[in-house]
Amino acid sequence: MPYYVQSLSELLKDSNDSKENIFFTIALRIMNALGYLCSKNITHGDIKPSNILLKIKNNLNSCVLSDYGTSKFQPSFKNEKSVGTCMFMSLDAHLGILTFRGDFLNFFFMMLHIVTKLPWYNLQDINEIQNYKIAFLNQMDVIIKEVEEKIKNTLLDHLFIYKSTNLKEKPNYKNMIKKINESTFLNYSNIVTMIDSLQITDGFNEKNIDHKVCITNIGHNYVNLLNYINDSQYEIVSTIVFPLYQGCCYGYKTSSLSSIRCGFKLLTKNNFNPWE
Repeated sequence: MPYYVQSLSELLKDSNDSKENIFFTIALRIMNALGYLCSKNITHGDIKPSNILLKIKNNLNSCVLSDYGTSKFQPSFKNEKSVGTCMFMSLDAHLGILTFRGDFLNFFFMMLHIVTKLPWYNLQDINEIQNYKIAFLNQMDVIIKEVEEKIKNTLLDHLFIYKSTNLKEKPNYKNMIKKINESTFLNYSNIVTMIDSLQITDGFNEKNIDHKVCITNIGHNYVNLLNYINDSQYEIVSTIVFPLYQGCCYGYKTSSLSSIRCGFKLLTKNNFNPWE
């Protein structure tokens, strides 16, 4: 059984990382996980900070979605006992219905929790919490006006996709992931700086660097790139995916290096569809 050193709930208590970085890194990692589950007709049912675990302490890129005790193969449209954690459960889950869009809304509430206090945080009655959630979703843009603009826009995009998804439909995770990538990782100035420092030409051939980095988990899912390394002396410190040039810039350092070194990994087109 894998060992995980930290949960997201623990990280949120004492992390010095910015809320924006935590928000977007977790959003991409867990949305890809949920998108994969959705493609296999599996619902999770209990997405919350304590169920997101990190293999490497304070390394958000090593996070995974855990605890499948409430998961079901194929959605359940029967009105059963409510399932999940009340603070984050979806409106469908409040009715005892496990759906793909329910996981999408469940994750939305958890992401909102990262950047601001949920309006129903101090409530105990499950019916009162349900009513607060309904009211909140109808006027969310007013309530979260103090949230940083880029995060607010992502939350509004998330909510739009949720409201456009019928009870038995699957949310468009690919579209949501694309929107997040456009607003975060595809920051052209950051990428150009890394590429220029490597003197990579328009051909974007793979760059050989003078100190070999052992890379695992390449596969067909670009978000899994560079999360773990074979040798513990290496530490990946940054990863930027650049679909326009079908590549991935990364920075790393070792215990014997005082400075960070950069590299560029050329990807195939298949790397950009994580569910194929």
